[in-house]
Amino acid sequence: MSKYMRTALLVAVGVLCVASAAFASVPDPTQISCQQFMAYGPSGFISYVVNVKNQFGANIAGSNVLIDFGTAPITLCTNQAAGVTRSGQTLSAVTNASGNATFPIRGAKCANGSTAKIYADGVLICSITKMRSVDFDGNLLVNALDLGTWAADQATSNLCGDYNNDNLVNALDLGTWAAGQAAGGCP
Repeated sequence: MSKYMRTALLVAVGVLCVASAAFASVPDPTQISCQQFMAYGPSGFISYVVNVKNQFGANIAGSNVLIDFGTAPITLCTNQAAGVTRSGQTLSAVTNASGNATFPIRGAKCANGSTAKIYADGVLICSITKMRSVDFDGNLLVNALDLGTWAADQATSNLCGDYNNDNLVNALDLGTWAAGQAAGGCP
C-alpha cells in the first residue's frame, strides 16, 4: 500500500471515529422517559430531573437541557437554584456525568392542561401537561390562602393539589404542601 493510500485511509478512519462519537452524543427521545408531571414551589424544594440518553441508551454528560413553559400560566422566581438559568419562561441546566439535569424549580401557579416542552441540545425529548405548585395564587409565597385552595381541590376533581400524581388530592399531598409552606417563598 502506498504512503498516500495509508494516509488517506487513516484520515478516513479518523473522520469516521469523530463522526460516530458526535452521533453517539445526540439525544434520542425514544431512549428518554420524562416524568409526566412536575410539582414545584417558590423555594425549589422539589426537583424535576431529566435524564438524557443517546440512541444506544447511554447517558449523555454535558447536554444542554431546556424546559420551555411557553404560555403556561407559571410564575417563575427571578432567582433560580445554582446551575439553573432562567430566561423569560424557560429554565436551562446542563447534564452531569450521569446524564441528569436537575431542576429545583422555583415557581408558582398550577398549569394543568398547559404544555411545557423539554429539549436536550435542541432536540424535543418530551412534553408535559401536568404542572402543579404548592403556591396556587402565584404570589411566590405559600400561605393560608393556598391551603384553602388545596382543600377545595380535595373536594373537587381539580388535581392541582395532587403532588404525587396518583389522581387523588389527599393527606399525602397535604404533607408535600406543608413541606413547601415550611420551605418558604422565593429566595
